[in-house]
Amino acid sequence: MNASLRYGLAVTTAPRSKFDLVNSAAEVFAAAQDRFSDILGARLAPAGETALTAILADGTRAFDFAVALSEAAWPMRLRFAIVTAPPAGAAGADEAVREKAAKALKQLKRGDTMIFDLPNRNDSELAIGTSLARLHAALLADWTDSRAMAVQLFRKTGRQAEVAERLRITQQAVSQMLLGARVRDLMAAETAMRGWLDQPTRPGLWPIRSRALAD
Repeated sequence: MNASLRYGLAVTTAPRSKFDLVNSAAEVFAAAQDRFSDILGARLAPAGETALTAILADGTRAFDFAVALSEAAWPMRLRFAIVTAPPAGAAGADEAVREKAAKALKQLKRGDTMIFDLPNRNDSELAIGTSLARLHAALLADWTDSRAMAVQLFRKTGRQAEVAERLRITQQAVSQMLLGARVRDLMAAETAMRGWLDQPTRPGLWPIRSRALAD
């Protein structure tokens, strides 16, 4: 993605969720924010009573950050918006970027888990990102407590043997947990999304309004 742009991320819970996202954020998302501190231009902050927003310096890893938040809140389901803004001027100010992300979040369609406002992406291109996000969320929804723990430890260590040692179970049991969690499919979707977000945008003029938000 264009390194000169600013990126905003907004997150809320799934409809009818009883999870108190705003008041739980400091505790639930602390580790995820620390892990992505290198791309967080500004940490998560409340946007109303049911949403949070953050400023990101690297849009390519925006989905990775969203995944980290989803895994931290699991089994609660989260929904996201990822938006861009110009690097300078009033539209590029922190509060303006946060407001844009929060506004985009309200336009999520039923069944979708993520909405994008990216420079000059057409409907077909935006549909790819939306579908990847929906697929990833569907895989996450099939987790169990043990699978969630195994995947989260595997992400930290990268070794099944170390996961087995920490959980005090056999490596074969860890392998079965990761297989059940479809960790390879999860990571493949994350890699694909990273590449999709990293695609260079076509030349255009600001302000650009995403077709996804114009519906």
